Amino acid sequence: MKVREWEASVNNQLIKVRYKAPGFYKVSSYELEIDGEIIRQGELTSRHWCGRMKTLYTFTDKSREIDVRITAKGCQILVDGDLIAGDAKLKYPDPEKARRQVEQGPFHFFIMVALIRMGFPLAMLVTLASLNLPFTSLYEYSLTDKETLHYLIENTLIFSIIIGYFQWHNTKHVALDG
Repeated sequence: MKVREWEASVNNQLIKVRYKAPGFYKVSSYELEIDGEIIRQGELTSRHWCGRMKTLYTFTDKSREIDVRITAKGCQILVDGDLIAGDAKLKYPDPEKARRQVEQGPFHFFIMVALIRMGFPLAMLVTLASLNLPFTSLYEYSLTDKETLHYLIENTLIFSIIIGYFQWHNTKHVALDG
């Protein structure tokens, strides 16, 4: 089991985030601990690849908001919106953007994100790669062949459905946690 920890100190009180990854496609867990007391816990599943713990905690001087953002790649610990520990370059989804996408509904998300932004470009690459043409002659090739167009449309739909399913659930998860 892989265990990673991040630590920070606020007013001489130790904040610790622990991430436990048991292995491939198993549920990973994470927890927020302050001065040896576990405050919050969460899980990362194959559908939810990122997690967030937000809580108010009273330190010796005053109450502060602790925001922990975690993925399998790293963690950020924010206190009152300021990054105090972890990876500043962590690619964590924006909760406000996720909330807007969820409010627009799954159909809009599927068309704009899964189909146009993700599924179609990936399908185009797979279709072009399957043609086995030399790179120099790709610009001469036309996608007007019915079989090639059918293959492109089929790949676009398959990739969009798979990517859209996982991205939609993760976006809902981020929107609700944020």
